[in-house]
Amino acid sequence: MDGAEEEPHMEHADGAEDDTGYADIDSGSAQFIRAGTIRRIRVENFMCHSNLSIDFIDRVNFITGQNGSGKSAILTAILVAFGIKAKGTQRANSIKDFVKNGCRTASVVVELNNEGLDAYKPEVFGDTIMIERRITDNASHFQVSGAQGKKVGTKKADVLDIVEHFNIDVENPCILMTQDKSREFLHAGSERDKFMFFFKATLQQTVSEKLVQAEEAQNVLGGIIEESLQALQPLQDQLKQVEEQIKYKQQVEQLHDQIEELERKLAWSWVYEVEREMTRKQEELDKIKKRIPQCQKKIDEAKAKVSTIGDLYSAKRSEIDRMMNESQQLKHTQESLKRDLHSVTSQRVDAEENVNRCRRSIEQLGKQLYTLQQNVQEMQLRALEDTQADEDVRLKEIRQVENAIATATEEVQRFGEEESRLTFEAEKLRGMILACEVECREKVLQIRDVEKYIRELSSRQGNQMTAFGGNNILSLMRHIEENSRRFTCPPLGPIGAHVTLIDERWSLAVEVATRNLLDSFIVTNQKDMLLLRRLANQANCRNLNICIYDFDRHLLKPTEEQLPDPNLATVMTTLQTENPTIMNVFIDQGSVERLVLAEDYESAKYVAFGGGCRNVKEVITMDGTRLYSRAGGETTLPKERWIRGGRLGVRVNDQIQEAHEQEKELRSCLEHVETRKRSLEGEYSRLARESGECKRRRIGTERKVKTLEFSLQEIKQREALEKNVDANVDELEQEITKIREEIERKQEIFSKLNVKWDEAKQKFQDAKEKLEALSARGDFEALGTAEQDLLSLREEMSEAASEVRHYQELMDRRVLAIIASQEMEIADMQKQLEVNAAKASQICAREEVPFPGVDNLKPDQLSMKLNRLRERVRKEEGDSDTLEQLKKKGSKIKRRLQSKEDMFLSLKRKLDTLVEGLGRRKKKFDRNAQMQKRELTWKFNEHLRKKGFSGKVNVDYQRRSLTLHVTMPHDESHTSVQDTRALSGGERSYSTLAFALAVHQMTEAPFRAMDEFDIFMDPVSRKISLDSVVQFATSEGSQWILITPHDISMVVASPVLKKQMMPAPRP
Repeated sequence: MDGAEEEPHMEHADGAEDDTGYADIDSGSAQFIRAGTIRRIRVENFMCHSNLSIDFIDRVNFITGQNGSGKSAILTAILVAFGIKAKGTQRANSIKDFVKNGCRTASVVVELNNEGLDAYKPEVFGDTIMIERRITDNASHFQVSGAQGKKVGTKKADVLDIVEHFNIDVENPCILMTQDKSREFLHAGSERDKFMFFFKATLQQTVSEKLVQAEEAQNVLGGIIEESLQALQPLQDQLKQVEEQIKYKQQVEQLHDQIEELERKLAWSWVYEVEREMTRKQEELDKIKKRIPQCQKKIDEAKAKVSTIGDLYSAKRSEIDRMMNESQQLKHTQESLKRDLHSVTSQRVDAEENVNRCRRSIEQLGKQLYTLQQNVQEMQLRALEDTQADEDVRLKEIRQVENAIATATEEVQRFGEEESRLTFEAEKLRGMILACEVECREKVLQIRDVEKYIRELSSRQGNQMTAFGGNNILSLMRHIEENSRRFTCPPLGPIGAHVTLIDERWSLAVEVATRNLLDSFIVTNQKDMLLLRRLANQANCRNLNICIYDFDRHLLKPTEEQLPDPNLATVMTTLQTENPTIMNVFIDQGSVERLVLAEDYESAKYVAFGGGCRNVKEVITMDGTRLYSRAGGETTLPKERWIRGGRLGVRVNDQIQEAHEQEKELRSCLEHVETRKRSLEGEYSRLARESGECKRRRIGTERKVKTLEFSLQEIKQREALEKNVDANVDELEQEITKIREEIERKQEIFSKLNVKWDEAKQKFQDAKEKLEALSARGDFEALGTAEQDLLSLREEMSEAASEVRHYQELMDRRVLAIIASQEMEIADMQKQLEVNAAKASQICAREEVPFPGVDNLKPDQLSMKLNRLRERVRKEEGDSDTLEQLKKKGSKIKRRLQSKEDMFLSLKRKLDTLVEGLGRRKKKFDRNAQMQKRELTWKFNEHLRKKGFSGKVNVDYQRRSLTLHVTMPHDESHTSVQDTRALSGGERSYSTLAFALAVHQMTEAPFRAMDEFDIFMDPVSRKISLDSVVQFATSEGSQWILITPHDISMVVASPVLKKQMMPAPRP
């Protein structure tokens, strides 16, 4: 074979057909070319081949030849070309070991079809992809070319992209099964090895490893995100520090605002101080002005008296003139006498007048002196009495106000304590009311659940089957009956309608243990399941649980090693059914043989967590509590709220009666809770009213305290203003002194006038005697009386005039002078007010500082307060950064912190989404694994039946084991063989082929290759196997490369089949 190209002998069928049926494929199907199939393999200096080129069709290719002819090297070349490592081929330890002895280089070229919808970059490669791997002593190199031989890529990644696109997993034994893998599987007695073969062949291992890697990466990413979030703490601390600095600066700014406010207040406080003083002066002036009407009234009264006396004087004077006219006639007779008496009378009158005037003056001065003394005494007494009385009244008023303030303060404190107590009690009652509301809602929900349960039980009275799906289940049963011919085998269900209980006490526990299985239906294959699903949707049973199970399977009987202690009651021993399929479903789907029943919690806890009981999955008590142990953790789950009671082995009427009693009890409890709630609400309303009343009284008393404090301050201020009362008394005493001096001077004059009066009186007496004769006539007496009256009127008029002058002097000295002085002071204050207002207006407008804004503080007090604030600001302003700089710094830190937090929170949300997606993928993976397990059993059994065998495949994903059960047709006991090593060589090889074909149907690839798959087969088994392979290949539409050292002449020729024989090895 060295130096020349090896051409294997080929046979190609001409379309003949036989009873196998695989040659019935139409010519169009035979000409179909699928992308990814192998068109040609060329090797040079590879293993035992110097130069070999072999072509393949797109369906079944047989390669035969003697041992050592290089058949297996073809599969090894495929593996090497697609990039597998040398150890992965199980034929060499290093890639250079594939180079033929005596040669330095080797090459492998695989040509792939690249036509059809699944073509890989047809615009680049065309209809053919050539993958070449050249091997040297030091390394190996790849080259990917197109149909015209144009080089497209030289990297292994380019080869892997092509392999991944065509779904060619060369490490999958289901794609490329070398002779080593075939022998390994055929002779493998370990259940774990079989499982790993199946697990890897169906790509479940790859998916599982990727899920584990994804979960690990997810956990690492979660840890990184949490650490990153914790790493934000320094930035948060820095932000907190800057915010504290900003707050400190804002406080300083507030102090500046306070300083500005105090400066404005101080400026206007001088204005308001002058205004207050002006107001006080104006009030005093108004009080003094009120005296003017009183003095003027006195003056007017005196002037009215002078006027009245003047009128009387004038009348009297007229009367005297009339009398004098009447006595004119006597004038001539008495003329001489009158002349004599004239001088005397004149002297007498003058003297008398002077004496009387002097006397009146002295009397008047005495009266004035007495009056003034009385006034002084009265003013002193009144001042003394008024001062002492005012002081007593003021002290008494101050004590009363202080006592009232203390009493009101105690009332405020008492009202506050009472308000706090009532508020606390009200809040406590509010919490109790909320608890009652929660309890009421829970009771209402429980009542609704019981009512719903009663309705469900009432519907069961008509038909017990409605307990397992409601009224819709009856509609579904009618649909099933109407379409019974469309099913391969009529479905069984609902399962609960075909099951009874041996002991009715365990009804609730069995309900909890079996859960959804009682509502489930059982069908025999996937087709029936899809049909039943459509009928269920028509009957509005949307979430119907459907189990696929073999109806022909005998009743499963777990061994003692698989069962718990025989002394323990299990769900399987409690259930009773006549249909073995239903019990098998309970065992396979529900593991009822490992669900233990316990009467109470303590015994259940001992069984579940004691550790001494084997094969116990869960323990369920009579009240529905579930206990189980997983991975060293102990779990206890109470019964779900929606499970009201068991549906198996119970009397509906008793359940309805019990539910009505429970509803009655719940309604009674609800009424009791609502009554208690109304009572608490009434008490809460009362406490709220009392608390509000206490609050109103406290606020009113606080206002009263403030009013009393203001009154006390006003009394103390008024006390300071009423200290000076002796000014008027001094003026009266000075006037009394002057009057006394005037009286002494008048008395001296009066003494001299008395002497003259006595002389004039004597002379008048003499003249009077002379005129007595004339007095007899009465005219002169009347005249004398009239003159006397005139003199009296003159004296009274003089006294009234003196009184007018006195009151006029009082008004001028005590009223008008003080008014003028006060008005001058007010005018000066007005000028000062205008000056202060002008200065204050330069600082701010008066409207900005209303009169109440000065806080009743004097300018000196405001100035002291302003100086203190300025000193505090000067001490506290030490930082170099301004408030605006700190705000910008804080805003920058906030943006950085918010950006990082948003980024990490976004990552965390994405991570949560990934976690949720990974969970869904895990569930989908588990569901697909279960479906593949069932599908594997069906396909395996289907291929075994072609030889008259039967069997099944049990796959346990938890234990990671796979068991093949094969039943021989000649075995009357129908005992299945679980270990393939117990079979003959042919039976074992055929079983392997059946299993491989079953797995092939579950995987997808453009081509498949098997080496020495038919070893140890007898001719009959080989014939059946080969026919099965060919039929499978033609029906599935994939390319097959089958390598065998045996004769394949019994394989009927076909257009979809190609036979090639390798040349015999040279000695």
